[in-house]
Amino acid sequence: MWSGMPSEGKARKKRKKSLYETPFIVRVFEKHIKDWKQGGGLVYATPKRSVYTYLMFQKKSIAFFETKWYITALYEVVNRDNMNEALEALYRKLKGMECSLESKGLIRKDIYFKENEFLSELRLYLPDITISNDIAKALNEDEEVMDLLQTVKPDDLTISLHSIPSEYQPFIGSKEAVVHGMIEFYTKPLYISWVITLGKMLGQSPGVEKKGDNIIKLLEEIADILKWKMDALKPRQGVSSQEGSSTSQNVS
Repeated sequence: MWSGMPSEGKARKKRKKSLYETPFIVRVFEKHIKDWKQGGGLVYATPKRSVYTYLMFQKKSIAFFETKWYITALYEVVNRDNMNEALEALYRKLKGMECSLESKGLIRKDIYFKENEFLSELRLYLPDITISNDIAKALNEDEEVMDLLQTVKPDDLTISLHSIPSEYQPFIGSKEAVVHGMIEFYTKPLYISWVITLGKMLGQSPGVEKKGDNIIKLLEEIADILKWKMDALKPRQGVSSQEGSSTSQNVS
């Protein structure tokens, strides 16, 4: 017979189970997350008070006791309904400014951003794409970004535009399909969304939440630089990149 409230022992056991059901990576970023769900080996989260629409976490086991996490942040600037010819041209300019983090040196590594190497290969198929280091240069010259990079020490970091139509997504493992998808999207961009992916070894150790805080700070600083560069490039009647909204409506 049901006897009302569960016993104290059962309540403790239930709380303990709830703790273990919350993924490690959600606990690391808990103060920055509004809600989350998981599926297919991924964790999706809605961030609090952020320009990013969502965060996605994926883990990769490197060794028996080491796990590398990939944190992907989506920054939606212009949605499908608000695209026009001027914004399509803006997308093409921004595409050539994609960049990634590089390092050089053996003992003391210098880390810096440079234009994405894949752009040179893409230009074989899209001769009119203009490769530029404008965004990479802006990031390299920003003291806050550089200080956070030294603190976070990401294993890798890429900044690129969402450039593959949904029908090509199932074939993303094929380089040929990726190239064809990018060509199609470049010819007729459907929206402008930045995808920032950071890779970092994270384990259950003291201070791991502080590492999560600094990763979020770095992502927000990168978004600020992207907004600044986009606003400088925006057409007279075009985009004013969103701040703190999940859908961009600031198109005149």
